Amino acid sequence: MHKRIVIPHGDVRNSYLSLLRSAVSRCGWPVEHVSPPWDHIPAVTWIHWPEAVVGWQEPTPEDLVRFEKWIRACAASGLVLWTVHNAFPHAGRRSEGYRQLYQLVAENAQIHLHHGRTSIRAIEARYPSARPSFIRTCPHGGYWQLLGDITPPDARRRLKLNGKGKILLVFGEVRDPRELLLILHATRAPEWHVLMAGRLPWPRNPLWAGMNRLALLITANKWTIVGDAIPDEKVDVYVKAADAVFIPRYEALNSGNVFLGFTFGKPVIGPDVGNIGEVLALTGNPTFDPRHAKSIARALATLSSEELAVLGTRNAEWLEQNCQWDQTATVAVEAIEEGMRRFGLGRVP
Repeated sequence: MHKRIVIPHGDVRNSYLSLLRSAVSRCGWPVEHVSPPWDHIPAVTWIHWPEAVVGWQEPTPEDLVRFEKWIRACAASGLVLWTVHNAFPHAGRRSEGYRQLYQLVAENAQIHLHHGRTSIRAIEARYPSARPSFIRTCPHGGYWQLLGDITPPDARRRLKLNGKGKILLVFGEVRDPRELLLILHATRAPEWHVLMAGRLPWPRNPLWAGMNRLALLITANKWTIVGDAIPDEKVDVYVKAADAVFIPRYEALNSGNVFLGFTFGKPVIGPDVGNIGEVLALTGNPTFDPRHAKSIARALATLSSEELAVLGTRNAEWLEQNCQWDQTATVAVEAIEEGMRRFGLGRVP
């Protein structure tokens, strides 16, 4: 059997995918991207984000018909894996098209790979018709390739954050007005200054407009906004300038920012939802209930400088021991090879 895994969309230049591809290749299984995938029925199809397969656009009824025919053919003649990053697209919670798309993946993927036990229960509840042959949990790896030589004091000077107190980093895109509200609550914590770095869209709708006006009331000495996408070579500066990383999510199964913070030896404060809450509770990092946002400032106020340092060191050590990319790749490859043997899809050593 030719060992080949196909990801059915173009390379999205995502660090998670590039690091995982390299680790899986070291296990003897090369990973390729195929786009568009409709004329390809691989032996092993690996789906990460279902919406990527349909071009990151909400699927039309015609798209869903084509997708269903294709994924059923892939599952009939080979294996389909789904790494469960999300239970639904970030921008499509109320979309019936996206719901059907995810349901087709959940029902046809014989192997479900999760980053925690919490998401297993979430997917079972959301898509009860799914009956995967294998469910495996595998770690989300760290981002050690982003570590550079700059020191935290130099990073703060470069970003003009000297004298701002403790720095709380919000990294990446704010996707929902409610997430901005969580950030605003964080700015109320004494001695903390919020650094928002990443894509910050401001859509023109009444809810966003109201949140924007509220944001203008926050004094400049409580937060700094860098509203551009941060290239990989500059991530080091922003994370090292921070004392802790904050994840302002309401509904999410996973967040790479947990592991980004751990990579740099930073404490992470996040919502007690999905695998985010599971990992943070396991490692002793603070969590909050996003339905009671006032608890955010209280949690931050209890974190002394000494506690931040101890927790950050512990996070880095835990990540090093439990979240290597080769561990993730091994779980995936062993599930693939077991599936090949069980379904008689080829001779696997």
